[in-house]
Amino acid sequence: MILLVDDEPVFLDIAKMALLADGHEVATAGSAFQALEIAEEKEPDLILSDVRMPGMGGFEFRQAYERRHPARATPFIFMTSLGEPHEIAEGLDDGADDYVVKPVPPAVLRARVRALLRRRRRWSAPSFQGDLALFPFIKVLRFCEVSGFSGTVVFEAPDLALSLPFRAGSPLPGDSVADTVLERLYDATAGTFTLRAQPITFEELSSVEARSARSAEKRPRETELERPMGRLSAVSLGSRAIQVQTEFVTSPKEQILTVALLDGRALLKRTSDPEPPATRAQMEARIRLLHAEVEEEVRERLASLQPRSPDPAAPLSAKERFDALFEAGFESYRAGRHAEALKAWEEAHALFPSDRTVQVNIEILKRKLGQA
Repeated sequence: MILLVDDEPVFLDIAKMALLADGHEVATAGSAFQALEIAEEKEPDLILSDVRMPGMGGFEFRQAYERRHPARATPFIFMTSLGEPHEIAEGLDDGADDYVVKPVPPAVLRARVRALLRRRRRWSAPSFQGDLALFPFIKVLRFCEVSGFSGTVVFEAPDLALSLPFRAGSPLPGDSVADTVLERLYDATAGTFTLRAQPITFEELSSVEARSARSAEKRPRETELERPMGRLSAVSLGSRAIQVQTEFVTSPKEQILTVALLDGRALLKRTSDPEPPATRAQMEARIRLLHAEVEEEVRERLASLQPRSPDPAAPLSAKERFDALFEAGFESYRAGRHAEALKAWEEAHALFPSDRTVQVNIEILKRKLGQA
């Protein structure tokens, strides 16, 4: 569904007829407030919004939309009748995916929409959702750094929502994220997180695939089934955690895949073939079910293992010492013993000064202890 938002009824009618001609489902709203209500009922594939509207302008509308739906990645095209360079720049800096100047010819509007939807499909990547009560904020940061994650992590806690970009495992909070927001997330014991990866594939470099994408326009429009949301969680294993990850994959065939990982090594893998036809919501329900089954299997296997006592004479490697100090700091932090946590993380930082997660942890703790 494409959502058109403009306070000019004539433009809404013209734009709607142009997009209907391409086979799109189109909803229209005469104000940003009405558009927010429509978006509550159904997630749009794309939003085209005028910049200047009474009550709430396009930029404010986009911000309100993202506050209500932080886990969505809906592309925006802003529209203006002014075409002033500074306004276009402001819209792009605000996060617009494209910009058109009214009056825009219907053929051009259809082409811009088709191009943006193609880019969205090509760059769509697995999304994973987890529970902050089971996989806390500090653990999420650690996972992103160790795995070299690039993309965006959306955190939703009570009365709090934050989109935090990462590049090659390093968080990039920027000037717009207040320190107090990060501190509240560090202390959050409820809520969810969503990881949206941004991979680069050889498919993007292939002219053959590019031609295939162009020819795909002639085929019937895709249905609701886009890549469904995956799941990510952790099962405690002493001072470490087994990561459980479930997603919908298309290679070597379409299936739901769940993998349990420990230190990057796969301990368990389960697959389930989808039962077509299936909507995105049905696929996500199956993903949640398989994920929960594998989590339970991991817990049962751990319970059946006899614990082995470590050899006290065996020296720890620097990595093992770092991991132990990180976990000790984490447990102290969760227990409210901030001074102990700071000491442990500073020792860990001395072992690996380049570890970004520990650096952020230390900065947060120093502020809490009034040492900043």
